[in-house]
Amino acid sequence: MKAKPVLLIGCILLLMLSVSACGDMKEAATQREEAAVTEVPAESDGPVADAEDTSAAEDGTGVRYCEDELFRFQIPEGSFQPKNSTGICMKPSEEYQMYLRELGAANGMEDIAEQDIERMMKSGYNYLGWIDDGRNGFKLVHNVEISSAYEGVEVLYQEAIQSGFHDSENPEPFSVTRMETEIGGCPAYIIRQVGDPELMGSQENYVALIDAPTGEVVRFNYYIVDLATEDAVEAIFASFEFK
Repeated sequence: MKAKPVLLIGCILLLMLSVSACGDMKEAATQREEAAVTEVPAESDGPVADAEDTSAAEDGTGVRYCEDELFRFQIPEGSFQPKNSTGICMKPSEEYQMYLRELGAANGMEDIAEQDIERMMKSGYNYLGWIDDGRNGFKLVHNVEISSAYEGVEVLYQEAIQSGFHDSENPEPFSVTRMETEIGGCPAYIIRQVGDPELMGSQENYVALIDAPTGEVVRFNYYIVDLATEDAVEAIFASFEFK
């Protein structure tokens, strides 16, 4: 059996996100594939009541903001920021729950899937996280120094290609692509990587690198599993601003 490409983008998530509630399910599925590695959105710690007890700022209209030393953005409705974390969470939508059940049934793990869904309904799962200075993360994880967001995306892209992924603008299995945009009024570069559709966490993994006005490179890792996460990420970046 030919070894399948290795999903690299998720590796750095270990620096900022805890292990997902779906970890058991992912591990069992991974054992059925050769050399397939992926990351899943991380479950937040504690019950939702405690997780939502954050220091998020509110404006006069009740809109909640995530406040960082470098930037801030609105927390989308239905999402929350666990206390003292650099991540944004939500409960799984009906669409995502259906996907988990289908994946569980396909791998003979229906009971595990239901347990994972129950845990995530209580605590939510982390679909987006960030590092204030992405260039330090690149030096630590990839052993290279970068001076811009563009250089960072190129490092991730070349690693993916060397691992067996193919370039494609469509989010198809084992594909990778680069995109250029603007976030918070600053240049930003995004890389999307899609792994094995039969493995948990392989739908669409993204890294967005932004050149901050201070000279730092801000890195966001996020994960699109359904329309809810897609809309939430779009709302976050639409409201994003550097201080």
